[in-house]
Amino acid sequence: MSDSQSAFQASALGYLEQLRSCFKPEILEAVERLSQDLLLAWEEGRQVFICGNGGSAANALHLANDFHYGIGA
Repeated sequence: MSDSQSAFQASALGYLEQLRSCFKPEILEAVERLSQDLLLAWEEGRQVFICGNGGSAANALHLANDFHYGIGA
């Protein structure tokens, strides 16, 4: 941490660097394939089921809600 950088700034920049490192090309390609499949399902009027168990169920519910309000409404 430099003298001109606060502890908050150093922490935030460290977090952002960790986050950036998660988006490797193969991950971005997988997300792009998923988005293309979801778009095709939407265009064909098909259903998409998102499932989870325990904490993953909460994640699935949150994702479904994001889809509903982000693109479905």
